[in-house]
Amino acid sequence: MRIVDMTWRAYRIGMTDPDWRSAGGRFEGIAGQFVFLHGEDGSIGRGTAIAQERFGLGPDVVAAF
Repeated sequence: MRIVDMTWRAYRIGMTDPDWRSAGGRFEGIAGQFVFLHGEDGSIGRGTAIAQERFGLGPDVVAAF
């Protein structure tokens, strides 16, 4: 199968629990890009690339890659 197109869509998911913390600390939500690879046979592969905004890798940087 050959990939003939790639599309993406930005997303942001807000955190519902303001007290939830990870090892990296508290944050307000998760942002990233949904990635879709379109095959010549009509199949679609789906994936996600999560942005790490606190490290300077926002959704715009992820989309540029």
